[in-house]
Amino acid sequence: MCSTITKPVDFLLLGDSHAGAIGKAATRRGLAFVGGPLGSGRDFTADFCDFTAEGCRFHRDEVESLVAGFLAEIDTQSLYTLRVPLVATFGLCCHVYAAWENWLGFQDQAGQFPPDFLESQFFADVIGEMARGALGFYTGLQVHGVAVYAVLPPQRVPEIADPRVFFAAQAALITALERAKIPIIDVRAHACAPDGGQLAPYCEPQDPLHGSEAFGDLILDALAPILAARVSAPAHSREQ
Repeated sequence: MCSTITKPVDFLLLGDSHAGAIGKAATRRGLAFVGGPLGSGRDFTADFCDFTAEGCRFHRDEVESLVAGFLAEIDTQSLYTLRVPLVATFGLCCHVYAAWENWLGFQDQAGQFPPDFLESQFFADVIGEMARGALGFYTGLQVHGVAVYAVLPPQRVPEIADPRVFFAAQAALITALERAKIPIIDVRAHACAPDGGQLAPYCEPQDPLHGSEAFGDLILDALAPILAARVSAPAHSREQ
């Protein structure tokens, strides 16, 4: 799924399947955007692109072709020269990092982790390594002046994943993004129950993982003041 609205556009949307809810909501609203999901979450964790003098090159040919097509629609030759916000979900699929089998060796016979293990620097370093490609994507574009926004995923943990690791991994990734000064779109205050789980209206029905179109609406609501500020800013400021 992708939107191909004629330029000018408000934002470019790139990501894994979690980008689908954003795209659906934006299409229904009639927003001017280009882009959509480019693959599954695990495709965009470890190294999935390279940065060259000319621009960002995705390893998978089909992804590179899709992104090139999106850029052509907005008359932009490279992500480096993108002049609209880039909204991305890459690398924040925390259920991938939290797969049960990844962490069994760190647990005792009762299935418990050592005290403070999930808050340790060691754990954060492991998650950072697992997500190195995504973190590198955000920081690699940021240094070239691209306004890139990382969107937190639905707070949904499928059976294949350990909820304890899911939320700890997400906290580690948030810390890494904040240290790198990557803006984060976080709608948990609106989408989640007091226990941290996603509220039913924001869950895709009969789907253990994805957010609903209403979840996409929350993300667009969070983006609205950012987009409005860019529209009202002087042209030289938008070029920064």
